[in-house]
Amino acid sequence: MRKFWNTPIGRMMIAYLINSLVVTTLAFLMYQYTDRILLFHTNLWLFGNLLLFLRQIPQYLVYAVETAIVYFMVARPFHLRPLFEKADGARHATVVLLCILLVFAALFRFQAVFTVRNGIEMLTFMIVGLSEEWVFRGVMTRVLKHRVGMIWAVLIASTLFALSHWAVIGFADGKAPLTAYHFIALGTDFSFGVLLSIIVWRSRSILWGAFVHCVIDWKPSLRHWMFALHSPWFGADFIQMLLIGLIGAELIRFYGNRKTANVNRAETA
Repeated sequence: MRKFWNTPIGRMMIAYLINSLVVTTLAFLMYQYTDRILLFHTNLWLFGNLLLFLRQIPQYLVYAVETAIVYFMVARPFHLRPLFEKADGARHATVVLLCILLVFAALFRFQAVFTVRNGIEMLTFMIVGLSEEWVFRGVMTRVLKHRVGMIWAVLIASTLFALSHWAVIGFADGKAPLTAYHFIALGTDFSFGVLLSIIVWRSRSILWGAFVHCVIDWKPSLRHWMFALHSPWFGADFIQMLLIGLIGAELIRFYGNRKTANVNRAETA
């Protein structure tokens, strides 16, 4: 048993349990005390932008701690890099950044996005996206893949990704656990995790997956066409952003990985 806990998958399980405890504690403290007692007090909103930034600090800290725990407990001791790191360096990064800029131009109303409030929210959700994509779609998926194969790795990582949000769903939205709403929300997060795994796998880019993750969590001011397609279980922009993520992933894979694709074809010829 001791030998198992010293393997990558054993260390990953310990790191996940520690992170779940940290996130649960943060969700309870932040939403039950910080928001209600301090930051939503009307007399304090003369300095709203500063307080908005201060409100995000616990989230910055917890995701920094979450990433650090996985790095020092799993990635560093076993010399692991994220699973989806098989790109062509500068060319790949350039295509990813171009896709991000194109999405910004197509989706966002710039006068509504580039404000202090939205800037702080965008920074917050980008940090959240980068942390969760690196942990779940990067390191965890790689660790699981060696034990159970790629399909089961994605399904297990997506399940753990959904379960890691149970406290936030309950405390933030004021919904009691074990209700229909709670299970629907967990199912949505599971589907979200699977689709993000596909996006990251196809694009070979944690950054692109984190950007899609960020926009879906952030829900900024979008152009009207983004609200034309929706479903009762998902937000108005959820389906569109996932489609954009999948299309962008294919473009990144084709234009950003041409050299890798040519090398692979040459090796198999």
